[in-house]
Amino acid sequence: MIIPKKQSDTANCTFNWTFFRAARHGLQAILEHESASRGKILLPAYIGYSSHEGSGVFDPVRNVGTPYLFYRLTTDLQINFDDLTTTIQENPGAILLLIHYFGFQDKRLAEIKEIARANNMLIVEDFAHAFFTFWQTQEITFDYGIFSLHKLFPLADGGALLSKTPWPYPTGISYDLLRYNFKAIAEKRRANSLLVLDKLVPLIKNGLPVRLLHDSLGHNVPHSFPLLLNSESLRDELYFRLNEAGFGLVSLYHELIKEIDASFDIEHGIARHIINIPIHQDVDPAGLVQLLDIVLDRINDFSR
Repeated sequence: MIIPKKQSDTANCTFNWTFFRAARHGLQAILEHESASRGKILLPAYIGYSSHEGSGVFDPVRNVGTPYLFYRLTTDLQINFDDLTTTIQENPGAILLLIHYFGFQDKRLAEIKEIARANNMLIVEDFAHAFFTFWQTQEITFDYGIFSLHKLFPLADGGALLSKTPWPYPTGISYDLLRYNFKAIAEKRRANSLLVLDKLVPLIKNGLPVRLLHDSLGHNVPHSFPLLLNSESLRDELYFRLNEAGFGLVSLYHELIKEIDASFDIEHGIARHIINIPIHQDVDPAGLVQLLDIVLDRINDFSR
């Protein structure tokens, strides 16, 4: 085999990125391109709604008119494996949407994808919170991945579609992500997340009435760190009090879309009790400790 002096294959070792102004635009483009031949989309039953932003996941489904089914999650916001397996087998050839909530991938993701592929599913992964988790492995074991750039980088907007094969519809939109140090951002997010774990895990073992969805990081790089409080009213109080004090506490997915009915009691229960500790790259560890101390003091007062 002849060996050239210089690399020249522009299709070798590449990513098929297409940029959009928002991740939801990428998802809508996928549905417009694929749903007519696929019939329906399978969605996890934990999809948020905001009066300001609508629903980043469900609005494209509604806009395109794609038929949908919900599959169940567990109390740890993992996929209910048996429920999804049954749903896949009863709907071969459909679109399967997998969401990596708060940057954490499901522990049985590889098994789920194997079942999906055996049933001719089109796999779409929502990495809106998980750009840096994807970057840890950079494995494309999906047909499409969608990313929300402004949720992880200091950008006013930005979404991206990563496709297994080249996307046929260019948008003319681009973002200069190479100016950012991916490794440094990921390390800062992981360090702040470990700080949260180091502070909370011993207290929870001693009876602190807080539940963690994740007690370790694995390879994941979180978007934020989710906690479940035992009181919805306490969650709401802490959210407003800390934001008024200048601490950017968030409560993601605190309201689910109306299409997810009350029969999904586990998912609604998580929504009623979740808060998300900010751990992004601008968070100073001293400020994070101060935020956690305020949260812990109020939880202890509330529990007395």
